[in-house]
Amino acid sequence: LIGFILPALHIGNEAWKRIAFAGVSPEIWREIVNTISISAVATFVAISLGFLVASSARLSHAPVAGAFLRASSLGYAVPG
Repeated sequence: LIGFILPALHIGNEAWKRIAFAGVSPEIWREIVNTISISAVATFVAISLGFLVASSARLSHAPVAGAFLRASSLGYAVPG
């Protein structure tokens, strides 16, 4: 808890001092919108592919559909 709260408070305090001193650059807002846009598209693609794989495995009893379902779960199993 202390390992998160103290650094977060320090970073927040330093950010507040920096904004009070120099303001916020207009480039930051453009970069924020860019970051949120890219993450939204990536999230939409990942969720769409997940629904596609899950529904194809549920509706189709072909072995390849099950193989895709098992392969898609490797993203959780391999890193750990």
